[in-house]
Amino acid sequence: MSSDGEVLYQAALARIPGVGARLLRELRTVFGTYANAWNAAPAEWLDVPGASGGLRDRFETFRSSFDLKAFSSKLKEDGIFLIGLDQPGYPEALAAISSPPPVLYARGNIEPLLPDKIAVVGTRKASEYYLKRTRQLAHDLASLGLTIVSGMALGIDGAAHEGALEAEGMTIAVLGSGIDHIYPSQHEALYREIVEKGLVLSEFPPGTPPAKENFPRRNRIIAGLSHGVVVAEAPMGSGALITADLALENGREVFAFSGRPGFRSSQGCHDLIKSGRAKLIDDADDVMDEWPQRKSELLEEQVKKLKAHLSLPGVEERVTGKAPKAPAKPAPKPAARASIEAKEEELELLGRISYEKSHINDVARATGMSIAELAARLTMLELKGLVRSLPGGYYQRL
Repeated sequence: MSSDGEVLYQAALARIPGVGARLLRELRTVFGTYANAWNAAPAEWLDVPGASGGLRDRFETFRSSFDLKAFSSKLKEDGIFLIGLDQPGYPEALAAISSPPPVLYARGNIEPLLPDKIAVVGTRKASEYYLKRTRQLAHDLASLGLTIVSGMALGIDGAAHEGALEAEGMTIAVLGSGIDHIYPSQHEALYREIVEKGLVLSEFPPGTPPAKENFPRRNRIIAGLSHGVVVAEAPMGSGALITADLALENGREVFAFSGRPGFRSSQGCHDLIKSGRAKLIDDADDVMDEWPQRKSELLEEQVKKLKAHLSLPGVEERVTGKAPKAPAKPAPKPAARASIEAKEEELELLGRISYEKSHINDVARATGMSIAELAARLTMLELKGLVRSLPGGYYQRL
């Protein structure tokens, strides 16, 4: 039996009321495969630890009315694929939480599941100020190569997805409904773009409408997928705070923007920070400072990609507006070379970089640039021979 066939039986079994991740594991242990469990006589289910007579009856009733072939055909027709717990491709971080979803229904590309993931969540009734900050944060994190995870709700969630897409980065939307229900309807265009460029996930079978009780379950997936959770703007009692608590329960880092004093929409963030449950952040640098080694690796990866791109024929001319240089003549001294080749803004940036070495974080803070923008500019300076990149995110002026 192929893994594709196995996950189809797994998804069918998971639709039986009372069958969750634990019981699915027991079924596979007893019967060897999910296909065998599906095709077993109902009486054989009584040999499964935790399976009651009532569950056996529910299995018999469900199987007799469920058309497995039609279910499979409909999934293929709608471009939906399945990711089953304990099957190849299921995210390890999500599998490690206390109650992982047995099966994920997915639309889009599998690639966003592979890199490090950061969740960005918050209130549906977001202020313009925090919407702007959220887009920028998601843009900068996605520019580093991280996947942005959120719930596709109005407000902060939507801004997080938009920021990642604007950076041509990766994003995952986790739904509190069946994957074929676009909720809210105002995000239909966003949903289509995420399916095209990212990934949409749900643990709920197609046809499941959005319901209030579904969203806490969705939030545990958002938290479980991610290395950390950023709460951008949230009042007390917000679903974003549920996501933060779920993240903490599973050993994830939690971050929060500082709120504006006296504003109800900021009280949840204030509470997270004051209670020590969340780290106060201003930007993507503050988030990535929690993982300094990974941050350096991501920066180096992005610089390598940018160098490779800029070295393609004609690309430097399109980026800089200058034709490729003629064969090099004997190089002038560093200061003279800088005055000849560097533009005014490049000279200003060069002034922030030491002849010994300077870390990209320090240069970013000094210039006010985002890491993504700064990395691009430093790469151009390196191509001109004005700076050199060093391991660990350091640069040296030449």
